[in-house]
Amino acid sequence: MFEFKHVSFTYEKTKVLNDISFSIDNGTFAVIVGANGSGKSTILKCLLNLLPAESGEILIQGTPINQFNDWDHIGYVGQNSHQFNASVPVSVEEVVQMGQVKKIPTKTVEYWLDYVGMLPFKKSRITDLSGGQQQKVFIARALVANPKALVLDEPTVGLDAKSTHEFYNLLGDLNQKEQKTIVVVSHDVHIMDRHVTEVIEVRDGICFAGSREAYQEHHIEFCEVCGDEV
Repeated sequence: MFEFKHVSFTYEKTKVLNDISFSIDNGTFAVIVGANGSGKSTILKCLLNLLPAESGEILIQGTPINQFNDWDHIGYVGQNSHQFNASVPVSVEEVVQMGQVKKIPTKTVEYWLDYVGMLPFKKSRITDLSGGQQQKVFIARALVANPKALVLDEPTVGLDAKSTHEFYNLLGDLNQKEQKTIVVVSHDVHIMDRHVTEVIEVRDGICFAGSREAYQEHHIEFCEVCGDEV
């Protein structure tokens, strides 16, 4: 679904991405991991066409990104989206409708709120919910347009362990039962949830891209070099 071919990007004379190549197939649950400043956020911005690649090619569903028009096929949940402005008195169902190109039928809104377990709260103010509950609402908002892929930037920052576990179970269901391609960007290299199928680790470019199992073997083999705990 997504493919980077020899992509490079320079920011203020610093080479952030250096001739990187990887692909994320349809139906994959992929995580892009790396320390802060490693370049993973730049990859995300290039993937969403928010930054143009300096060189190389980015394809979405086989189409060059600058020719790709079906952006409603890509759902996006941004970093800290659950930290909603407390001064904005909007309900959960209003949040789900926000930012849509056209009005979404009530049945569709209710379907996805029910799917993420938030239908009983549809009349509640978004600011009255916990961080984990708010994040589920923002996933519902990303899903009402029925995208083929869901891209999430650091979605569990600020969530406790229980909420994080529930969150990844929800993403796993979306991947396995709804056939959504899931792409999660995270600074946590220990994020290897059982639902994850593919891992792209960013360190001085791409240092690894492959299956979760292969990544775990790779990480154990090189843990002394990278300084992480096994």
